[in-house]
Amino acid sequence: MTRLSEAIDQQTLTAELAEVRLDQAIVAVRGHELQLASVRRLVERRLAERRGEAQRTDQKQNDELAARMAWSRLAAARSNEV
Repeated sequence: MTRLSEAIDQQTLTAELAEVRLDQAIVAVRGHELQLASVRRLVERRLAERRGEAQRTDQKQNDELAARMAWSRLAAARSNEV
């Protein structure tokens, strides 16, 4: 009976240790998930910044092209008047 009792005690201890390890692993996973979420937000914010920069660059180029075309039409109209 003593052996059986010792085996039960050892199995109980093993199960308790496994539960503690599981709890520690859950805490670690949650911490990593929080870090991952933070990195994802950072990446999304930087991508949005890059998209905004690209849109501003495109708009600037379009504005400059429109201004050059307007000046060209104005110059052509003046040369036709002379």
